[in-house]
Amino acid sequence: MSSDLLEEFIFDSREHLSNASSQLLALEKNPGSLESLNSLMGTLHTIKGNSGFVNQRHLYELLHAAESLLQTVRDTADRKCPPNVVEALFQVLDTAEAIMGRLENDEDDDVDWLPNLLDALNEAQASLEWGVGQEAAVHPGDSYLQGEAATNPTALPTTQAPSAPLAPSTTAAPLALPTPPAATGQTALPTPPTPPMDPPKESQYQSFDPSSAVQKIVLENGELLDKGENYLEESQKLAGHNPLGLILDMRHMTSFTTPEVRLLERLYNFWGQKLKILLSTDEQSDFYLMFAVLDMQKPYSFFPEESEALEALKAGN
Repeated sequence: MSSDLLEEFIFDSREHLSNASSQLLALEKNPGSLESLNSLMGTLHTIKGNSGFVNQRHLYELLHAAESLLQTVRDTADRKCPPNVVEALFQVLDTAEAIMGRLENDEDDDVDWLPNLLDALNEAQASLEWGVGQEAAVHPGDSYLQGEAATNPTALPTTQAPSAPLAPSTTAAPLALPTPPAATGQTALPTPPTPPMDPPKESQYQSFDPSSAVQKIVLENGELLDKGENYLEESQKLAGHNPLGLILDMRHMTSFTTPEVRLLERLYNFWGQKLKILLSTDEQSDFYLMFAVLDMQKPYSFFPEESEALEALKAGN
């Protein structure tokens, strides 16, 4: 990557971060402002997309998690941004600014506290999705930027070097999250009689078939996270049958969250090269970009058609 391109990225990002700070302050004053929330999401999405093009995968992952959290806020019933979420987002902006300081000094985009901050963002998102309210891991007054690192980003310790530069081919589109479940505490209604079950559809959850050499799961939005633990458990049960492989058909998905990325990594740790993923080449270019920026495109095998994935499994590729 040329130094001119990196300098332009840093300059533009700092301008966007300044706008994001103003938008977040406005959201803090008026937590129910959909205009402020949408503006902030758009600004973070712009920086995230630019970070993908200059191969700053840690910054991309951080902004993706922040954007997912804001999307969850927007999907809640009252659409109000809780104080703990606002505080977490201020941590994100501070961290992004610290990363800019590192890049200016020819360092990578990784910081020591990034894993803790990502965990906090994911925990805050989970609390909203399950209607817990404002109980999350980040509270006002807490900070992952401590001591000299909080005021002097160039003093941050250097960590491992990033992966080799990638070359994403398109701009990432916004990744929408599935609508979270309704808040608990509602009046319970009588359970209606169970209607006859319709024949199973491809989009419904499917159990693994021990008699089949190739397992196939068709996923809709949210199903990977909702059913992922079941997939992992059934994978372990199938271990003795030595199946040929697992095909995850993700061509119906329009969203992909950070927790789902982690769960997909766990599935790959079990299946290895026997895991094949179906993605649409034309309609899911943002997914390809995400996997490339997170340096996850190398271990995974992507195919536009099931027949190609089956051929690869039979060939042992």
